[in-house]
Amino acid sequence: MRYVAAFIAFAFSCLIYPVPAQARIAIGSHLTVVMEYDQKYSTSSMEAMEEEVRNLLRRTGVRISFRKKEEVLPNEEFEELILVRFRGVCSLSSTSDKSTETSRILGWSHVMSGEVLPFGDVSCDNVRRVVQGALSGSPEHRERLYGRALARVVSHEMYHIIGGTHLHGKKGIAQASLSGQDLVSERIELAMEDMERMIRRPAFVPGTYEDYTEGR
Repeated sequence: MRYVAAFIAFAFSCLIYPVPAQARIAIGSHLTVVMEYDQKYSTSSMEAMEEEVRNLLRRTGVRISFRKKEEVLPNEEFEELILVRFRGVCSLSSTSDKSTETSRILGWSHVMSGEVLPFGDVSCDNVRRVVQGALSGSPEHRERLYGRALARVVSHEMYHIIGGTHLHGKKGIAQASLSGQDLVSERIELAMEDMERMIRRPAFVPGTYEDYTEGR
């Protein structure tokens, strides 16, 4: 496993499990992001997260929709699919956060035989710790800023997955190091060269949720 540690940390996890033939995501394709939560989450933060991800990746030409794991129907087929698992409590207002996680990793992708797989993980607890000092305003506004921060971690991992690359960008959302302020700032973009990495790839092979997650 390789760690990139800075203000914001990302990692690749080298795992072995079967997935559909690893092709790429095509311009104009419909990408579904299936979200899995292992603890409670803020609806307001998640709505802000979805809005920000679409905004950050708008220039790739990929149409993005979000589904909760429990909403996926048996044998439902997807044109393109990425699974994102949110670990910990994804809310600022929760008082039940008992996380004992000590690493600084905010998000990570999974790799098999050098290929970046369509799976990503986000540590909600670590994201909350990183941005806590950069949040301001009403409780509702703070939750939405937290959702923006989660979106930027999700978008970073989607950059690796869609681009099929281990490389980081020199600036913008794909760079290896982002501060808490970067995660909640009014504006940050996907750099042109990083966008080109994402749009050069053809599509994943269509399949069901079970096809994508078998063995995970």
